[in-house]
Amino acid sequence: MNTRTNNWDYQGDWLNYFPRNTHSTIINLFCYAVREGCETEMEVLQNVEYQARRRRGRNNSSCLTDEWIDKLVIQLLNEEAGSLAAHILWRERLPQDERAKLKAKAGSVHVAAYMAQYPPTEKQLSYLRRLGCKETPKSRQEASEWIDARVGK
Repeated sequence: MNTRTNNWDYQGDWLNYFPRNTHSTIINLFCYAVREGCETEMEVLQNVEYQARRRRGRNNSSCLTDEWIDKLVIQLLNEEAGSLAAHILWRERLPQDERAKLKAKAGSVHVAAYMAQYPPTEKQLSYLRRLGCKETPKSRQEASEWIDARVGK
């Protein structure tokens, strides 16, 4: 496994140049480049630039506007863009079973972060009471963890 990256999600800062709602679209451009046969960081960056320029003026995406496409093309010259290209090359070359494990792990992290933002559901609270819990969890995530601990998962 690549020692620089062993997470499904890109850990670098390059995507921070763009609004959060554009990240998945941008990452998809990088993935498409690799799936179309690009084998080096430079090839990926060139393909992403080509695809981005093709979208300009006829882009249907509400999140990746022409303004952001222009910024994307400029930021592809930034050395950090190569780190995203390297990450996507690494990720796309993983064996299918390893890719699936990393993707599932990343998904569970995102779900946990989402659940930590919201209070527990009434269904969770009711179930915890039936399990004998007298305390009230602070979030859906905490409630889920308490339930798992009580049912032995």
